[in-house]
Amino acid sequence: MNTKVDLENELVNNLQELTTAEQDELRVVSSVYMGEYEKLKADKIKSFQNSLYEQIKFYGKNPDLYEKQIGEFLQKYENMLDLLIKEYNTRFIAVNNELQDTQNNQKIAIVNIKFSITLKDEIKRKASESKKDNYEIVMQECVKQLSSCKDEMVGKINEIFFSRDKQLSTGKQSILEKIKNHFLGKQKIENFVIQPIEVELVRLEDTLNNELMNINEETIMNIAVIKDARMQTQTIFNNMLKR
Repeated sequence: MNTKVDLENELVNNLQELTTAEQDELRVVSSVYMGEYEKLKADKIKSFQNSLYEQIKFYGKNPDLYEKQIGEFLQKYENMLDLLIKEYNTRFIAVNNELQDTQNNQKIAIVNIKFSITLKDEIKRKASESKKDNYEIVMQECVKQLSSCKDEMVGKINEIFFSRDKQLSTGKQSILEKIKNHFLGKQKIENFVIQPIEVELVRLEDTLNNELMNINEETIMNIAVIKDARMQTQTIFNNMLKR
């Protein structure tokens, strides 16, 4: 799952209606957003890989002997990271769509201001100016949500996918422990090394699934705030025209 490519393709499709300056601004914001999660994702995977090696070495075994299991664990870990990133990408794209719609509506309001001035329609001019200003507030909310999307994503990844190489505390083995581990036998070593990791990944998956539902609900509420603000802007405009 290439989350970066998916997000880039979606954003490119949304650039067509924007001015050059607006496109450049969105590209900068998107680039910072994608760069942040790509680096964090790589760091988390590397951290998890280091912890797997350390845990296997702790039991006096060669990590090369567990290459297949390590590969499977890393893939599952990466897939779970991608699921979380994709959920925030969905929010980022949804908010960006709302920002684009609001920008386009504001452009229409500006055109209406010019027409009302030409036609000397003071009521429509004032209503259109108020509409333009209110859309500016809505746009600021969109920008704030885009920024917080990145911060929340980083915080949530750090919360769920902790730094395993720092979390794991195996300590240094004594000579007696190493001798004991050497004679435990392959099956018992498998139980000590592999099973705890499998159990922890299942626990991590359960935690992630709950968080994904929470994030989705938050996204729906965030988008609702923006849509409601736009509806109120149109209502205020309509009421001003009736005066």
